Amino acid sequence: MPTPENGRLTPDFPYDDLHADLAGDEAGRETLDRLRHAIASEAVRRADVESHVGLLQAIPVVRARVANWFDSPGTQRWLDGLSEIL
Repeated sequence: MPTPENGRLTPDFPYDDLHADLAGDEAGRETLDRLRHAIASEAVRRADVESHVGLLQAIPVVRARVANWFDSPGTQRWLDGLSEIL
């Protein structure tokens, strides 16, 4: 279910699960934090979200969870709607 952030609906993001999965991977956690910030930004840029997702999908331990979130219909509808928000 989407959650309200910054006055708009954003997709549920499994931050806590991903953060736990990335224990010991500081670079991965930094990328995760940048993705979280990009999602919560007042001016979300699809390219930023996609860039961070791509970096996270290169990490085997989180690849499937990130792909499931990113490819979900709710996340894709949210991404498609970004151009309408800005």
